[in-house]
Amino acid sequence: MKIVFYEEAYEELKYAIDFYNEISLNLSEKFKKSISDKIAQIRLFPYSCQKFFGDYRKCILLKFPYAIIYKIENGTIYIIAIANTNKKPFYWKDRK
Repeated sequence: MKIVFYEEAYEELKYAIDFYNEISLNLSEKFKKSISDKIAQIRLFPYSCQKFFGDYRKCILLKFPYAIIYKIENGTIYIIAIANTNKKPFYWKDRK
């Protein structure tokens, strides 16, 4: 399936990578690998992650306080947010 990032999700991803780069390049690489692995999982098994808010699904990263929020429409996976799970829940829900 095709994957499309919302601009806000892409910005959140860049921000998180920059944050982990400030701490450690090794940690940043582990974060990027974790994101990449989860996106590969979502692409192969788009319905495997928990449905939790309407048609939105949440794929939680292991070892990092982040979740990939996405929805599936017309054969395309839309990544809505790279959500920091320590932030206010559902802050992303009005993204169109």
